[in-house]
Amino acid sequence: MSQNKLAEIVVRYIEFLELADDEQPDPRWAIKQQESVAADLAEATPEERAAVKEAARNRLAWLLREPDEYCYSPRKTLTPEHRRLLESIASGQIFG
Repeated sequence: MSQNKLAEIVVRYIEFLELADDEQPDPRWAIKQQESVAADLAEATPEERAAVKEAARNRLAWLLREPDEYCYSPRKTLTPEHRRLLESIASGQIFG
C-alpha cells in the first residue's frame, strides 16, 4: 500500500472518530482510539506526517470543490467542525 493511500485512510479514520455521533461508536472507545492515533502520528516520521497532512488538504479540497456537471458538490455537507478538523490535520496541529 502506498504512503499516500495509507495517509488517506488515516485522515478518514480521524474524521470518523471525531465526527461520529453519540450513537456510534461508543464515545469512550472513540476517545481512546483518537488519542492512540494522535500518539502514533506524533511518533511518525516527517515523511509520514507530510503524507497525512497532504491527504487532509486533498480531502478538504475535494469537499470544497466546485459543483460538477450535475451541480453536485459536497460543500454543503462540510460542517464548521469538520472543516476545522481537516484544517488542523493539514496544518500539523493535530500532531501535538
